[in-house]
Amino acid sequence: MIPALLATFFFACSAICGRRLSLLLGGISANFWRLVPATLLLWLMTLVWFPGSIRDETVGWYVLSGVVGFGLGDVALFLAYPHLGARLTVLIMMSFGVLFGAWGDWWLLHSPLRWELAGGITVILAGLSLALHRPGEPLPWGRGLVFAVIAGWGQGFGAVLSRIAQAQAAQEGFAVPPIAQTAQRVAGGMAVALLAFGLVRFLEARRERNRRPSGHDPVAAALSSADGSHPPLEPRLPRTGRHRRHLPLWLVGSALCGPVIGVSAMQWALQVLHSSALVVAITATAPLMIIPMARWIENETISPRARLGTALAVVGVGLTAFFR
Repeated sequence: MIPALLATFFFACSAICGRRLSLLLGGISANFWRLVPATLLLWLMTLVWFPGSIRDETVGWYVLSGVVGFGLGDVALFLAYPHLGARLTVLIMMSFGVLFGAWGDWWLLHSPLRWELAGGITVILAGLSLALHRPGEPLPWGRGLVFAVIAGWGQGFGAVLSRIAQAQAAQEGFAVPPIAQTAQRVAGGMAVALLAFGLVRFLEARRERNRRPSGHDPVAAALSSADGSHPPLEPRLPRTGRHRRHLPLWLVGSALCGPVIGVSAMQWALQVLHSSALVVAITATAPLMIIPMARWIENETISPRARLGTALAVVGVGLTAFFR
């Protein structure tokens, strides 16, 4: 359980840094730029410390896992945020992530979830729902919901593909260290993030050309840009001097806490717990760890409902640890 709890803590720290980074750079750009230093660092550590860990038997599965989880899942996550907001997006993503993880374990690994662990996971999800969903809040049907479900599929099924690689390695008589697993995963995710980043830059450049008036009148161009009829594809806050000074800190924090340490701990947890659904369910409590962090960093008030949901999720984690 310790690796999963470690991953949960660093995912919560990554969410704090990633939220600030997204406000300054935009969601797709923030996701891309946080993966750049993470990819370089993970591959440097892998080549220096674990040079023989890139094996033909498993590299394809790890890269595919990264494409699904790091790539498609994270891109869908950032696309869902503007439609649903952070709370509903995370709630839907994590709930479906557990379901896809359990289904993938059963379908591809022939490893069904035991009823007692399923009960503990249900308690975790109930606590998560109680803490993140406000009373009377409607569930918006539309693209946001679709993107959130896709993000959940990436979260759960990406973990299943990693477990397939781990099982293949065990069958062949070797083990891949968690850092090397993450390096191979992030390579697949980086490819998808690069495509998404390039597509957004291309669409923004084309939109700028299309709204530029004939004759290139700078005054008319300024009025056209300010009329509000063409909102940016990636809304972001204006970067003041203070924001520029803090931007490298949020970038480094998001890269280290998320892809480097958090995902490596998650890969370690998958090796130890042998259950995609269980690992995803435990890491799903990361938003609940953000609640006390937000109170400390941003002086946010913690509601009694959020306190009760957090306590219930902690009970669920304790149940899964007991029955494990």
